[in-house]
Amino acid sequence: MRAPALACAASFLTLALAAGPLACGEKDAGTPASSAAASASAGAATEAGGPPKASGQDSAGPRDLGEGGARRPKSNNPAPTSTGVPAAGLAPIAVVAAEGKAVVMAEGRRATLRMDPAQTFWNGKELLLRFHDGQRVYGPGDATWWQPGEVPASAANIGAVLQASGQLGTWLEVETLQSGQHRVWANISGQRHRLGIVKQAPTASVFLLAPAGTSGGTASPRLGKASGFQFDGAGAAQDALPTEAEAVAEVAPDKAQALAWKTDLALLRGGAVETTWSRMVDLDRDGQAEGLVCVSGGKDDQDCYVVDTVDGAPRYFGLTGFQVKAGGAQPRAFTYKDGTYLMLVAGGEKSALWVARYDGTRFLSEGVR
Repeated sequence: MRAPALACAASFLTLALAAGPLACGEKDAGTPASSAAASASAGAATEAGGPPKASGQDSAGPRDLGEGGARRPKSNNPAPTSTGVPAAGLAPIAVVAAEGKAVVMAEGRRATLRMDPAQTFWNGKELLLRFHDGQRVYGPGDATWWQPGEVPASAANIGAVLQASGQLGTWLEVETLQSGQHRVWANISGQRHRLGIVKQAPTASVFLLAPAGTSGGTASPRLGKASGFQFDGAGAAQDALPTEAEAVAEVAPDKAQALAWKTDLALLRGGAVETTWSRMVDLDRDGQAEGLVCVSGGKDDQDCYVVDTVDGAPRYFGLTGFQVKAGGAQPRAFTYKDGTYLMLVAGGEKSALWVARYDGTRFLSEGVR
């Protein structure tokens, strides 16, 4: 896959600190157990290469809540601004300090993230979370992967960035509920988004702009039950390719590559691992085969991974539902119409069918029912 354009996080942080106010369903992301693409603002939207610009209200207009009355919660910011619509090619990321966590909302991400600010970094493109001798990387859209190695020295620590801000952006609303808890809203690109409810009021926020995801390959459409998969009378998936699908020739990785994956996954999973299945398949159709590897041993949310190499560094994308057991079904790679896929029938009382694909920004797996 082609690498996205680089941005300098160090110069971003220097610019932010010099500018005064920083120009820079929830999911817990865990704790350790282009040149103008990075800018942010605590108090107003910042366009790449330009000064902060504040608007008087968001797309919904000012909300004059006053003291809230009997039914409406009191707001710290009845007439919020909006961050404004980013320039083309940039995607917004809102980061709010609350209850010792960095609460993150990013465009295209299905859920907000709660991250340890001391272990989270911004490199001008993605958020990096230190994890098991490497980093979990939160990239464009909903893309998330793990890669080995140290966090770059040039990356800005999010905890330090939030501390330097020391204030809430005018694009942020905090409502105090009758329970004493706080409901937090972010006005991003003219739209009001709920970040969640917290017991303690947020203390600081920053707004980041990241390069929008660019595809180095070709996405494969999602497949459904009607795509020609086979099921028995009881609805159990059969270990057979869809009708009209063509099998992809199996190519094993060389020994050096297989050993490198095994070494990396031992770090990610925190213990010795054994490879249960591996192949090379061009899943994103960019002309370069990705690695597909399943392991046992150690511990992680997934047991099978797509390994994509970008700028010489491996990225490990976990595949939900994929697990290769001795004597059980093995993954099958195939092409179907305008796409390349990997399928696995997971055993059990009612066999489940999982299909992996590339969606334009990430490798993922989905259940077919």
